[in-house]
Amino acid sequence: MLHLRHIITAAQLCLMAFPVGLSLYAANTRCAAYGVLSIAAVLAAVAILPLCRRRESIWMFFLLFLTATPLNIVIIKKILSTWLFEDFSLLTNIFQGALLYLIAISIEELACGFFARLIWRRQYKPLLARESLFDQPDPNSADAAPAGTCVCETDNASGREHDI
Repeated sequence: MLHLRHIITAAQLCLMAFPVGLSLYAANTRCAAYGVLSIAAVLAAVAILPLCRRRESIWMFFLLFLTATPLNIVIIKKILSTWLFEDFSLLTNIFQGALLYLIAISIEELACGFFARLIWRRQYKPLLARESLFDQPDPNSADAAPAGTCVCETDNASGREHDI
């Protein structure tokens, strides 16, 4: 017997896979309307799924990568067949196609990441933005305190100094 939790998880996975399936269908039929609808489905899936809450940027990046890949391949194949690249060898066309794909996916990811941050402002800090050991001052730099001295910080509320 299926528990409600399993049914909800299966529904969430189907909702997450729907934009990718719609994108594959759009690439197969070469219908631009389904391609636009698949990008809208990515936005809807990220907005609805509780798994994506407060991590919308990373989920937009991941789902958009999966969704945009079939569409980009169809577009790049059309560009390579109709544009100036038909006189070159197969290997050159493969490299040019890969370069065009990387440029297209980078632009799409940057644009959707920007819009995801505009739509969903309250998100967890990215792992790289958190304080780490790399943010600490270098002990060998000119700004570092001399050896044997205590590094203190003033508490603005009380005016007292305390060790860091």
